[in-house]
Amino acid sequence: MVSSFSSRGPSLASPSILKPDVIGPSVNILAAWPISVENKTNSRLTFNTVSGTSMSCPHLSGIAALLKSAHPNWSPAAIKPTYTRTVTNVGEANSTYDSVIVAPLGVNVTLNATRLEFSEVNQKITYQVTFSRVATGGDASFVHGILSWTSSNSIQFVRSPVSVKLVRGK
Repeated sequence: MVSSFSSRGPSLASPSILKPDVIGPSVNILAAWPISVENKTNSRLTFNTVSGTSMSCPHLSGIAALLKSAHPNWSPAAIKPTYTRTVTNVGEANSTYDSVIVAPLGVNVTLNATRLEFSEVNQKITYQVTFSRVATGGDASFVHGILSWTSSNSIQFVRSPVSVKLVRGK
């Protein structure tokens, strides 16, 4: 879940770039390091800590580094899907989430599962999204839509912006 004060895409200034394309946990993330940024030598503290949404970046970078060390031939494009499009149940056990798709103009969006049914807390389910162009012709541009999941009790809501580059038909 992205907190309301965190960045969401697409960018109005540059709509062809959807950022953030990968997000981590978004609230109260702690990061620590053993050296004082203020160069205080009289402190009894052995670690500095910072909390905030930007602290999830080092965590995700660490995951990517671990994957790269285990799979040295993997490219960034191969690593990225390993921690995207997997949903973790943050609600109660026996939760159900239904999908709502606002497809980008000229694009057909399909899911291999339109309903996610969890039997326990922190259970993970992977789903697949397929994009296909509906119409041919037109100029190459970016179009935007939304894929969201809503819990059956309407308490949890997950929104993922979608950006698709249309390529000229041959």
